[in-house]
Amino acid sequence: MSGQDHFIFIANHPGLDFINTRMKSKNQLVELLGSPADLLQWMFAAYLMSAADIAFARENWPAEALHKAFIDALRLREAGLRAMESEVYRAKALGIVNEYLARPAIASELVATSSGYALRDYPVSAEGLVPLIARQVSGIFTDLDAGLIKKCRNDKCVLYFYDTSKNHARSWCSMEICGNRAKAAKHYQTHANQVP
Repeated sequence: MSGQDHFIFIANHPGLDFINTRMKSKNQLVELLGSPADLLQWMFAAYLMSAADIAFARENWPAEALHKAFIDALRLREAGLRAMESEVYRAKALGIVNEYLARPAIASELVATSSGYALRDYPVSAEGLVPLIARQVSGIFTDLDAGLIKKCRNDKCVLYFYDTSKNHARSWCSMEICGNRAKAAKHYQTHANQVP
């Protein structure tokens, strides 16, 4: 599968990584999920679907059903984002998450892993794509310490992450995306002020 390198996985949680599929670059919002194919590629990159799942979906699921799942995924992402940003909107947003969680079309299988066995959920139809993502988004609220969910300190960045650093002092979405730029700007500002 190609075209996955444009996705970013810096959040330490798949639900937050899904919310981060719309980001800023050069002060412009950039949509990383531009099509149903992008949605499938993101699900593969996020380990929510296997290569065999993707191949089956492309060969057997109607284009209209994939397009509807894509539109629903964008709606789910917006709800998750709004729930992160505003407690006022949170109840409505969680209602949208629950709407997708209530839909069936997900199956599970027991798979061998490097550390033993695990249950793997997978969609059995295009209608199962968004419920599978909704499980990840719901994990933001059920699995994570809310105090450690942070938005990047860069005012121009819109990315969220779960701070798993030892002292919980992480400030940037990633050093490569925002941290190094901030350090370079600070260094430049410090030295520019020292010039006679």
